[in-house]
Amino acid sequence: MIWIVIGTGTASAFLTFVMSHNLRLGPIRSSALLSLLVGLCIHFWGMLIADELAFAVPLITIGASFVGMTGKEVIKNPLWIGCAGGIFSGLWLCSNFFLENGLGGGLGSAACLSVLTVVGLRQIGAKLERKKS
Repeated sequence: MIWIVIGTGTASAFLTFVMSHNLRLGPIRSSALLSLLVGLCIHFWGMLIADELAFAVPLITIGASFVGMTGKEVIKNPLWIGCAGGIFSGLWLCSNFFLENGLGGGLGSAACLSVLTVVGLRQIGAKLERKKS
């Protein structure tokens, strides 16, 4: 289940970003369209997968689509957005141990933290590259 959750987060963030920027749908339409498609798939075919996945996949998709709503001014490369989506999924998996059910803002907060993590790691990497030169 862990790999499916991480793969869902990675793909959702990546697809939202690509739909937003490359297909020029914009961040809100891209997030909504992807979330709607996944929700409909789970609604009609959710009985074919485990109940845990039928619960987790739509939540991960919506939260990771928040990651994919990041502007190109912040992160240009869709692969880095995919990495942030994977980080989001890990945060979501860990947050089940720390946060109570029903605590609002968890998806958005985890999305923000994952984007900030990628931006911070990229800046650290750039500084290390400059020091090597």
